[in-house]
Amino acid sequence: MTYQKWLAEYDRAYADPLSVGEQECPHCAARRLNLVFVQDTRYLEKGRPIFWCGNCLKGIFFGRVEYPENAKVITEEAERTERPIPNFRVIPPD
Repeated sequence: MTYQKWLAEYDRAYADPLSVGEQECPHCAARRLNLVFVQDTRYLEKGRPIFWCGNCLKGIFFGRVEYPENAKVITEEAERTERPIPNFRVIPPD
């Protein structure tokens, strides 16, 4: 059931990326959720969504999807060099 809660919050964040920081974490209820898309170098309009809580460091990720409007997008190079995404515990599907 926990994974389903994460999916529901991800859907809300995807629909309105600017409000992601106002959403409660499905695990710890902190309002420190983050949604970042890592741009695919072959398909610039798509990327890997990374969704995590900055408080409890739990989260989920997926394969390539199209970016929603107002999404935070980083390059694969920035992911490697700047390391803006922390090492978080991935919540597995139920």
